[in-house]
Amino acid sequence: MSSYEVRVEKHWGGKNYNVSLVSWERNGSGMTSGRAFEVPYKKAMKEAERQSELYNAPIVKMWEKDNG
Repeated sequence: MSSYEVRVEKHWGGKNYNVSLVSWERNGSGMTSGRAFEVPYKKAMKEAERQSELYNAPIVKMWEKDNG
């Protein structure tokens, strides 16, 4: 059985965001599936919330995780 995580990351271009669904396996490997690419913050968070509800997954804001 897999566990899921929804990741919101800043797009490399700077102003927009990407949303991905990560499926984690028991052995620690994960598979990423893109859900939204280069979208504004509000749209990214709306999609992240939708995916979170569908997969019962926590939302991880990667820029907060990187900064401690």
